[in-house]
Amino acid sequence: MEELVQDVLINLWNKAPSPDLNGNVQAYLFATLRNKVLHALRSRMLAARRTAPLEAARQEIPEPDCDGAALLQAKELEQTLQTIIDDLSPQCREAFTLSRFEQLSYKSIAQRMNISVNTVEKHIGKALHILRERLE
Repeated sequence: MEELVQDVLINLWNKAPSPDLNGNVQAYLFATLRNKVLHALRSRMLAARRTAPLEAARQEIPEPDCDGAALLQAKELEQTLQTIIDDLSPQCREAFTLSRFEQLSYKSIAQRMNISVNTVEKHIGKALHILRERLE
């Protein structure tokens, strides 16, 4: 919530040289903050809707009876994946982790990393290519 208020104040500061507020700063701040809060809530609801089917599916799948060898193999695979991800270039790794582990959209990742959506797509494509190549 504090981030939203800070964004509103930064927007007002950026408009300071040419404010088009018609003299009512309070109304401008209220309306802008309301819109930002609604947008943030909408984004969270959409993200929850996207992940809800996955969570439901996970709960429906019974836990397999794993023996020690299967657990060890899964642990080794997890370590291998983490090693491959760690070996990616910093921007490629950040884009990939934001996409796959935080489930952010390409547009959100582009905004967070200050790069274009096209660049995000290339980074994630490159990461997936490297993962496929090294896991074969």
